[in-house]
Amino acid sequence: MEKKQILILGVNIFAINRGGGAMTMGIIRIMKEKLPTCHFTIFDGGGPILNYLTTFYNLKYKNDMFIDGNRKHISKIKRYLNIFFFLFLATGYNLSKKFNPIFFLKIFCLHPTMRLFLQSDYIINLNGGDCFTDRYKINLTFGTFYYPIICFLLHKPLIFLPQTIGPFTNPITKFIAKFILERIQIIMVREKNSALYIQNMGIKNKNIFLVPDAAFYLEPCSSNTAEKILENEGVSSSSKFLIGLSLRNLVIDGNVPLPIYQNYTNIMAKTIDYLCNEFDVCILTIPHSGLEYNKSLKKDIIDKVSNKNKIHRIEKREYTSEELKGVIGKCDMFIGTYMHANIAALSMCVPTIGLSYSYKFQGIFEMVGQEEYVCDLKNLSYENIISKVNDVWSKKEKIRTELETRRIVIQKQVLFTGELIKKFLDEGKSK
Repeated sequence: MEKKQILILGVNIFAINRGGGAMTMGIIRIMKEKLPTCHFTIFDGGGPILNYLTTFYNLKYKNDMFIDGNRKHISKIKRYLNIFFFLFLATGYNLSKKFNPIFFLKIFCLHPTMRLFLQSDYIINLNGGDCFTDRYKINLTFGTFYYPIICFLLHKPLIFLPQTIGPFTNPITKFIAKFILERIQIIMVREKNSALYIQNMGIKNKNIFLVPDAAFYLEPCSSNTAEKILENEGVSSSSKFLIGLSLRNLVIDGNVPLPIYQNYTNIMAKTIDYLCNEFDVCILTIPHSGLEYNKSLKKDIIDKVSNKNKIHRIEKREYTSEELKGVIGKCDMFIGTYMHANIAALSMCVPTIGLSYSYKFQGIFEMVGQEEYVCDLKNLSYENIISKVNDVWSKKEKIRTELETRRIVIQKQVLFTGELIKKFLDEGKSK
């Protein structure tokens, strides 16, 4: 029997933000388990990659016939030109179907991206996890709309993988988003807020399912590998307690305005000193968007800390999502501004405090029963975060036990992603 060809969009094994890699690797693991008779191709448009990550994943999957994910970096200008040209081709193909579809199919298949889409039986799209919104740059919003419209023009069934949907504040982008969401075969959202948002938009699509983020299913590196990484980074194994931090320059990302970011950096510097003084711990800062990106945080936060001698920074080399998850799992407590660093901690049963710039934090923490430990950056205060720190620290063993119980349930729920797609494929065969 011929294998079903499934194209995966909106993912990136090589993403500089390790959250992208975590979701992608989680999706691959789910698909390999639940849909072993299908062949998957990853297509992300050729964004920037890190050489170390390329080597790691190419070695990991170079002989894997299940998935094709290798590609080369394409410049931004060339990517935009490809977008317009591909949209032109898809429109032409849609119109040509009224005439001689076989002849035009051969012509359009000469273009490699068109061939990839046309030869795919089904298309599944992650949209980077949280890019189906207009809260970021407008070019990113329309870039997210682009592939669903291509799928509609080519008459290809489209499924949205577990992700955050919205918000949309612009009436034009909201109208386009509604148009797309009503035409997708299955929409999976990773938190209740997204499901409610879709409902409030008046979407008529009934195939909307709440499924945990695929990064919960990311397989961490081994315990021994994580220990070797910490040793290589100069973190002593004799350290009694280790508190992990994932800090983020939220202004560069466009997530919060400058005053909120300045308040965040000042409070985090004071919080680090409090942790060092009160609990006599070592602080481990974990870069979740690469070492180069992390440099600005030294000036913004670390240089303001008095107890610099108790801070260890992961900085010897770049690490993959699996390696960082393994390292995070060695922490006794975690405080994170990166959603997927928090997911790594929660899925490794590490008591975690989330510093939220989006409603996705509250929803995902709620899934593991930890919603009370989310701090909204819009109204963040030193007293508020210290209150949560003290609460988590005093209950850390109890929280760890609760997370161990929740992890079993979440892992089963995550696999529903593959089960839903399999059911959709099976129904397609029977028609």
